[in-house]
Amino acid sequence: MKLNVAIQMDHVSTIDIDGDSTFVLGLEAERRGHTVWHYTPPRTQLPRPQSDGARPADEAPAREG
Repeated sequence: MKLNVAIQMDHVSTIDIDGDSTFVLGLEAERRGHTVWHYTPPRTQLPRPQSDGARPADEAPAREG
């Protein structure tokens, strides 16, 4: 069964990829055929709801690779 996996960690450009266990878990998930999504701690806020319930495009979740 293929999964969508979301991983919260600092931006890839700032981590030690040889020592970061979260990064290694993400690589293993990809190796097993799962889709991995990466987001940074500042992206954990929920957007403010609009009066009509819609969310502006600039607040839509973004996929970081």
